[in-house]
Amino acid sequence: GEVLGAFEGLDVEVVATVAESEWEGLGRVPGNVRLVSYAPMHVLAERSSVVVHHGGAATLATFARHPVPHLALTYHFDQPVLGRLLSAHGAGLDVHTGDVTGEVLRDRVVRLLGEPSFRRRAGDLRDEVLGLPSPNELVPRLEALAGEFRSRGPVRVAG
Repeated sequence: GEVLGAFEGLDVEVVATVAESEWEGLGRVPGNVRLVSYAPMHVLAERSSVVVHHGGAATLATFARHPVPHLALTYHFDQPVLGRLLSAHGAGLDVHTGDVTGEVLRDRVVRLLGEPSFRRRAGDLRDEVLGLPSPNELVPRLEALAGEFRSRGPVRVAG
């Protein structure tokens, strides 16, 4: 509730994906926040000015295909690493969930919306992602490498 309340009064429309079973516990939700239990990420990515997410690899990769600045609210596993890489790239910001308050969230979103460098760097990230080889291009290269190393015989590891 506090996180969603942070968007009150901002000239933004927020689409928040929250399990329907949790809606009642959120309390009052601002009028510019629309709760949905599910939305396809690729559709949201095409229409978003900023994305706030958990910093997971699949979400980051989906939104990286669009020039959308990210706010990664990270917690564990690879999320903090990916969040720091995203921030270092300049395509977004990261905050550990232990440091998230409504005020921090609002401040970061306003910054992502207001500073053009984030959208520009998100566009650069999109270009990098779209420039990567497709699986159809990559698999033959991997097969060739595997064949090359297979022909060298077994690898011996000292230790």
